[in-house]
Amino acid sequence: MAPHRPGKLARLIRATEPAVMASDDANPPRDAAHGEGVRNCERCNAEMKQLGVLPALSIRAATKVYRCYACDHVVAERT
Repeated sequence: MAPHRPGKLARLIRATEPAVMASDDANPPRDAAHGEGVRNCERCNAEMKQLGVLPALSIRAATKVYRCYACDHVVAERT
């Protein structure tokens, strides 16, 4: 039996698959109103969207998590 060559097989599979756009492209969703849940990115000054809020636990404060869809910068902000 011939030895398995995963590199050649992986290239063949990738060559036959259709191109698919990534789900986290640079176009941010526009469902959030400017103000609550939105802030500006420190790197590129684009709008960042709030992804979620981590609740406060014992001695730790609640944390809001923001993501910039233009440069993929992520920020955690304590509230």
